[in-house]
Amino acid sequence: MKTRRLICAVLVCVLAGVVAFSAWAADAPSVQGTWKLVSRTLPDGSVLKEPDVIGFTTYTKDKRDVLFVVKGDDGNYGGLIIRSKYSLTEKAYTEENLAFLKNFGAKTIEVPLKKGTSPVTVKGGRIGFALPTAGNSPVVVEGDSMTVGVKGKEPFDVYKKVK
Repeated sequence: MKTRRLICAVLVCVLAGVVAFSAWAADAPSVQGTWKLVSRTLPDGSVLKEPDVIGFTTYTKDKRDVLFVVKGDDGNYGGLIIRSKYSLTEKAYTEENLAFLKNFGAKTIEVPLKKGTSPVTVKGGRIGFALPTAGNSPVVVEGDSMTVGVKGKEPFDVYKKVK
């Protein structure tokens, strides 16, 4: 009889844990997926689209990969590649660069690696945070749309989720 009660108690605890974890996991914000750069608005208001700017950002469960290529004023292309590890909760976005290469001009520059944390806001289906390793550029994710930057002050990028 005691064994049966113990088994029932353990099962109830396990079930309660599964329910609690499921509720927590459902509430955790997510930006996972591959995002394609659709346009980049420069501070002067001019808008770049393919083939003058090409970019993809992929968020996995814990990594962020960025590939960005832009045509310069001289007609030559330059770009950057970023590999970071990150975590996203309802309260904080934390990121640490694992690799950051930039090539604008004649040589490739390995950018010093950074790490940092920024606060997160979640309202309805909208997630907002800043990129602490990229000058705190604001990121807003809503549905299949992601924006990075501040219109009129820095480049403003618009991404669409492709998968």
